[in-house]
Amino acid sequence: MISRRNLALSTLALAATAPASAQQAAAPAFTRYQANNFQQALASGAPIVVHVHADWCPTCRAQLSTFSALGASAFRGARLIRVDFDADKAFLQQYNVRGQSTILVFKGGREVGRIVGQSSREAVAQVLS
Repeated sequence: MISRRNLALSTLALAATAPASAQQAAAPAFTRYQANNFQQALASGAPIVVHVHADWCPTCRAQLSTFSALGASAFRGARLIRVDFDADKAFLQQYNVRGQSTILVFKGGREVGRIVGQSSREAVAQVLS
């Protein structure tokens, strides 16, 4: 038999996990950088969010959590592209990216925002706006 106390604790535990799973369901999906596709997206003038990521980077992993916490709606129809810091050297050179954990925002075919090493919701949301 389940006591009222255990039932209440179980209900609280479920309620505490529900928002996290709902946010994860709405997490934005980034596509892998390809030079041709990126140039086409720039030429279209569509908004683009680029995340320069390295698997070994703790700040990059924190940024992924921030993207999930913000949810897909925060990106307002932007194309989301992940650049591999260790592999996509031509992109890094062309856009003067000196470190992983860089987030770039393009609108109208040009860069309009950039943050480096920031993973707070406020900083990421501000560069996206």
